[in-house]
This record gives sequence, C-alpha cells and structure tokens, in this order.
Amino acid sequence: MKQQLLQGTLSLLLCYWVQVVVDASTHHAIHQLQHLPAFIDSSYSRIERHTLSSSTTTDNDSPSSRQTNFDKKSYGKVSHPPRIIIAGAPASGKGTQSEAIRDALGVVHVSTGDILRENIAKNTKLGTIAKGYMDRGELVPDELIIKIIKERLQEDDCKERGWLLDGFPRTRAQADALIDAGIDVDTFLILNVSDKVAIDRIVGRRIDPMTGKIYHMTFNPPPQNDAALINRLVQRSDDTEEKARVRLRQFHSNIASVKSRYKKVMVKVDGTKSRDHISNQIKIELSKRCGWKNEQVRS
Repeated sequence: MKQQLLQGTLSLLLCYWVQVVVDASTHHAIHQLQHLPAFIDSSYSRIERHTLSSSTTTDNDSPSSRQTNFDKKSYGKVSHPPRIIIAGAPASGKGTQSEAIRDALGVVHVSTGDILRENIAKNTKLGTIAKGYMDRGELVPDELIIKIIKERLQEDDCKERGWLLDGFPRTRAQADALIDAGIDVDTFLILNVSDKVAIDRIVGRRIDPMTGKIYHMTFNPPPQNDAALINRLVQRSDDTEEKARVRLRQFHSNIASVKSRYKKVMVKVDGTKSRDHISNQIKIELSKRCGWKNEQVRS
C-alpha cells in the first residue's frame, strides 16, 4: 500500500510541476509554488483514502451483495437471489409447492394465473382479453404473457429477493423469450402427474371468492360446520372436465419443447406423492442448485 501511495503522490507532483513550468513566465508560477507543500499533503490524503477503500472492498463484499441474504458468503457458488421455474400440468400441485418455496426462501411468487385473474376481477382491458381465452380453456397468447412477465421480473422486489415463476413459460416461444432477454434460471422444477389425477383434482376444486383459498371437495374439503363458507364457494369457469382435457392437450403439446430449453437445470418431481414428500424432495434439490440450506429455511 505504501508503494501505491508513493507512486500516486509522485504522479500528482509531476503534473503540478508541469503546470508550474508552463506558467513560469508569469507571477502565477510563484504563487503556485508557495502552495506546493499544502497541495502535496492534500493529495497524499486523498490517495491514502482511495487506496484504503480499494484494499478493503472486494466483489464479494460490495454494498449490493450485502443488501440480500443471497450473497456468495451465504450461498457458496450462488451469487444472486434464487431464480426458479415450477412447471406441471393443471392441478399438478404447482400452487401448493410454490407457497412453500416462497415462504422458505423469501422469493417473489410470480404466477401468471394470479396476474390474469386479478386483471379479470378488476375488469381491465388485459382481463377482458384473457377471460375469453381462459373460458374456452385455451392459453392466453404468448406476446401478451411475455410482456407481463418480463416487466414483472424487472421490478425491485424480484431483483432483490429472487423469483419463482409459476405457470410460465408454457410454450417454446415463451421460454425463448426469457433466454433471449438474458433471464437465466437456477432450477426448472417439473411436477409429473397423470391426466386422470389432474382431472380428478380439477373438477373437484372450489375457490372461496372472499379469501382466494382453494379447497377440494374430496381431498381438501372446507370445514363442514362453516355453512357460510360452503355456500359461497365457486368453481372456476375452466374447471370442468371438458375444458380440463383441452388444457391438458395443450400442456402436453408444449411441455416437451419447454423442457428442452432447461435440460441442464431440470428436476423431475413425482406430483402424486404426499404434499410433505414433494416439499422435502424439492428442498433437497434446491439446496444443491440455488442454496436452500436448512438453517436458512424460515419457520
């Protein structure tokens, strides 16, 4: 460090002397020379502060890396907040597992379905367009969904805490759009269930419009002593067997091309197992890929 200080001071002194020589024909040069000692002391102090600052700040200890718990010190090889995609057929359990991951890692849960349903409830232009497709059991056009997701991932909370994409990408075009935008992924989780299991889950699903909580009349029924809750439960317009089969056909026609874009980070999970079994398997895989450690899991 002393060598750096000496080199810096000599450089500044040389520049100062050149200026004095240039002004040698004027009285200004004499005035400049009078202030030379103070100039050197001041310059030396500035260089010392700069050198000390540079020597104590590293890439791993920059202010930006200290703003989040997902820095290199906490996560080993991972130097950024988690970036996760969870995929699967309709009713494969993506929503349930997404909540568990969100609560444990603190990531932002970005659900295309939630975004669209929120817009439908508010009768926005986007909601009106999306509702027509969803009522028919069809996918909302790629260009519309891609625009929504890319904008959402640029918001500060996603940058600082990381994100979990639920229900996106669903097509090759959507996956390519993410990759082309330079949006990398740490883990691509795929929950596998049969069509029969998916349909049984879909047709029995009911939603509480007041809380947004989802029940299933067989697997997760509402409290039988809460008549008011039972009476207000509704079935989504696309949660019929006919529309479920349309959605499943579209899922199967697209998922292979999406998975091909994430082969190196893909994790296959049996979505027919119990909720806790699936959560534990996901926890093990995320600990390998994006730094989910036991001591960091939130209670």
